[in-house]
Amino acid sequence: MPAKRPWTREHDTHIATSRAARRPWDGIAADLLASRSAVIDRARALHVPPLPPLPRAPPEEPANREPLAPGHPTAWAVLTEASLLAATPYPFPPIGSVQ
Repeated sequence: MPAKRPWTREHDTHIATSRAARRPWDGIAADLLASRSAVIDRARALHVPPLPPLPRAPPEEPANREPLAPGHPTAWAVLTEASLLAATPYPFPPIGSVQ
């Protein structure tokens, strides 16, 4: 069993400030040469609050945007969702071509 890690005040500050800056646990753990779970456990012990969710972008008003070009990935995904064409790229490959 590995020895218990001695956490310093600098480590604690780094965990709290990095998490407040929305850094992922993996990145913080790499900085401290510790495991992800050890860093999360230390953050819990320090009562680092969980990150609030990012605010959602306001919905786009369809009347205020230009139409999408034919074959645009967003339009193509909406048209082919839940159909046999769902995984088919646009434009279609020529008939008789070998894939």
